[in-house]
Amino acid sequence: WSEVLGANTTQWIRNNGGLTLENGDRVRAKVLAPGGEIAPGKLFPNLSGYEAKIEPLLEARGLDTK
Repeated sequence: WSEVLGANTTQWIRNNGGLTLENGDRVRAKVLAPGGEIAPGKLFPNLSGYEAKIEPLLEARGLDTK
């Protein structure tokens, strides 16, 4: 599950302008700052506005997603 979340977060960052100060601030505020106060499964939707999917991990591993 952690790899799925990592791949989704990487894809979200790339799709939203890359490693910018704004994206870093958003990741810090929505994922890192809440710490253990929010269930891990809710952190990514809190950041992105959508649920994590398996496709970004498959793509990162060079696998077909269709």
